[in-house]
Amino acid sequence: VKSRNDGFAVYAGDGDWVGPLQVMRPGQGYRIRIGDIANAGDTVPVGTLEWPELSSSWMPEFRTAGPAADGWIDEQEVAAAEGTAWPMDVRWKEHSMSMIVRLELPNTLPQGLGDMLGAFTVDEDGIEHCVGQILPRDTDEGLLYFLSVFGDATLPSEMTFRWRSGISGLEYGADEMMAFAASRLEGTLAEPVRLHFSRSEMEIPEVDGGLVAYPNPFDRDLTIHWHGDLPVQSLVIEDANGRLIETLDCDQLTSGPCRWTATSLRSGIYFIRATTERGQSIVRVVK
Repeated sequence: VKSRNDGFAVYAGDGDWVGPLQVMRPGQGYRIRIGDIANAGDTVPVGTLEWPELSSSWMPEFRTAGPAADGWIDEQEVAAAEGTAWPMDVRWKEHSMSMIVRLELPNTLPQGLGDMLGAFTVDEDGIEHCVGQILPRDTDEGLLYFLSVFGDATLPSEMTFRWRSGISGLEYGADEMMAFAASRLEGTLAEPVRLHFSRSEMEIPEVDGGLVAYPNPFDRDLTIHWHGDLPVQSLVIEDANGRLIETLDCDQLTSGPCRWTATSLRSGIYFIRATTERGQSIVRVVK
């Protein structure tokens, strides 16, 4: 059973349903997948679930999406207030796709209920948008993600996936890509979609003493943390030959992490060097 704004649930047998959709509310609209082929003579499309007519004396309250005096009231915005990993606005996307996903991660990166899985597409202007995100659920089959992805059936798009660790806050990109397919369910409880992560993408954040840099490898933006006892006197980026690339002014890293954007940097190996009055800490990063 799939909703527009509350995710979906699948039947697990013995009267049990599994998924983020916990309650079906009158007036919201749902679709139910009961088979792939319609019976001859059916007048209602397969997958449409109709609520029975209710007495006019009973007027339930439920959230709606539509024009309001102060703008749009949208359930996706309500969900965002409850905590999301990435900004997401899918109110104008008419179609959705449901996925049951299992992540294949190395043992060095433990999973937890505070993790997040997101799906992303890139528009015609090259701007990336989050089109779905969800926390995992602990099921009899292990941790599974019941991911609802939103899109436009008339504009084919390739989706990429990212996993954010609830423990470290680091993000990792999946090896797989998938085409958006409106109204499709990908994966089952027994055979979920499996997303893999290459070893190069799954390196533990590079650490030397109190110096931490991630993500590693990085594409454009790099975050540098300092957890040492002494203030950092200088922070520099060098290439593999020891040539100075940039000197960073990050207030001695005492007021928080330093974020460096590599605008025109070639791919390769680089070193971050932090100097204190007692010595140096160096970490290696790959672009």
